[in-house]
Amino acid sequence: MKSEKTFPTEKTFSNENLTVFNNSHFKTDKTQETYQVKNNEFLRTIFRNTRSDERPILVSFSGDPTVVNSSSWFGHPWDDSQMLLREDNNNYFSLATFLPDEVGRYRRKKAQFVALHAIMLDDIGSKVPTERVTLSPTWLLETSPGNYQAGYVLSEPLSDGTVADSLMNAVVTAGLCDPGANGPQARLARLPSAVNGKHSPSFTCRLTSWEHELIYSVEALIEGLQLELKPAGRPKRNTSHTAQPKPVDGDPILIPRPEKNRVLTGMALTLASWDVHLS
Repeated sequence: MKSEKTFPTEKTFSNENLTVFNNSHFKTDKTQETYQVKNNEFLRTIFRNTRSDERPILVSFSGDPTVVNSSSWFGHPWDDSQMLLREDNNNYFSLATFLPDEVGRYRRKKAQFVALHAIMLDDIGSKVPTERVTLSPTWLLETSPGNYQAGYVLSEPLSDGTVADSLMNAVVTAGLCDPGANGPQARLARLPSAVNGKHSPSFTCRLTSWEHELIYSVEALIEGLQLELKPAGRPKRNTSHTAQPKPVDGDPILIPRPEKNRVLTGMALTLASWDVHLS
């Protein structure tokens, strides 16, 4: 399905044609259109540029994510097959791809990182005002009533882990996502065919916007989302915007554990020197 409004793609993006996202997609009316996109189709769109041995990691389990034991968060690599996840489970995917370790196991570890393929804004409509979404996302997923995740697919996978960390940290610093306990490269997002088990009964996730051809370079994301890319340690979420009520969803996707601060190095590379398709 295609929406009636045409948004600028990465190839046509510029400061002059920056499009503010159509906030009608945030309406919670049950009659609003929901895009019926299966998880495998969704993943193929995001991970269209991968080599044979790299994989995103999927996590799937039933119940309330806030009370399940840590083993529930163990992931499995997605191999572009017809692998099916239960649609009544909490289903997540990593925004990055990873290589297997020496014994063939795929894990969301920095040492196994290959590339970042998308970024995500979280808690839109609860912690983050909808008008702060200043760039049209590739997908918009309602994860609980009135609470959304917005995703942006990169035109080219970002294989520089230092720059990937810096980009994800810029999203956090802008107040568009909470810091993840496992680090930027390990971040998870929800899949469209899934439920949010924090609610009773569980909330069925709804894909309310799906612009699968809409992709962005790093430069376009920084300008369009008004991000500031800088070398920094572990970021803190900027809460300088109007205070929002604590979300019903408040998606703590990552398993909390201590993390060392990162010191970004090699940042002599400037935005002006990036290829327009470097993402």
